[in-house]
Amino acid sequence: MHFLLDNLIATLVAGSVFLILIGINHRNQQAAFEAVNFYAMRQQQIAFIDMLKRDMQNVTRLETATEQGNEFILFVTEPSTSNEIRVIYRREPVIGTDYVRIQRYEIRGGSQVAAGRSADTISHWQIVARNAASQPVVDPTAATQVYINFEMGAPFREGRIVKRARWDAAFRPPMLQPNVSI
Repeated sequence: MHFLLDNLIATLVAGSVFLILIGINHRNQQAAFEAVNFYAMRQQQIAFIDMLKRDMQNVTRLETATEQGNEFILFVTEPSTSNEIRVIYRREPVIGTDYVRIQRYEIRGGSQVAAGRSADTISHWQIVARNAASQPVVDPTAATQVYINFEMGAPFREGRIVKRARWDAAFRPPMLQPNVSI
């Protein structure tokens, strides 16, 4: 009788330990997925931010103060050639999702060329020209800043921890600043 009772208790203890190990393994897999998902989202976000920073550093003038339709148009100077290029940021829907992508187009000599884009997981996008007091402007010639705000979703699927990453910045391109002498 003691032999059967000892075997039953050993089986219950072994089963409990086995279930605990399965639970720990599942949590580790979830944590690894969340980490990979967050890292991939941040890499996509940083690549898009770098493209925006490069453009905003070289803005010479704005054609629109807010998005017209789904486009925001500005002019940048290409550092290597000093040629002015028309740049369009166009919001394009991603089929089958609630997300959009921001496609960047360059117009050189009348031809439009796709020249970069965001990931396909932008859930919120705002780009607005502002004046020196950080107020939105109607006339693009009155702008001294460009405010950008976007929210990017996780690339694989929304996890419990990683859902979205938000980023915003107000750029003050040197060529848009008024000539002020001290």
